[in-house]
Amino acid sequence: MRVHNVHEPKVLLRIAFFHTVHHRNGFLHLLMLLLELFQRLFLNFATVVLVLIHFVLLKYIIDLNFAYHLSVTFLIWKLPYHYCQCRYAFYLYTNSIEMYKIAV
Repeated sequence: MRVHNVHEPKVLLRIAFFHTVHHRNGFLHLLMLLLELFQRLFLNFATVVLVLIHFVLLKYIIDLNFAYHLSVTFLIWKLPYHYCQCRYAFYLYTNSIEMYKIAV
């Protein structure tokens, strides 16, 4: 059985589709995931944009559960590849989704 890398474009698009369908803030997740894809091409620019969006959302979104969920996923995206195996990253990511569902 092949283990998918969380940062592969196909996997990111599947996660984006899941968020768009199942979460009320799915469009914001989709935006973050698309920016993550662009980060492969424009590393510095995309990182700055991701950080700005992250802090703007934390400042202006009143739903703290969603802000916490976004923080967890953002930190997982920023972990260097050699510090985090894809299985562990995906486990943390899905675990944060479950925590968000329980909190809501």
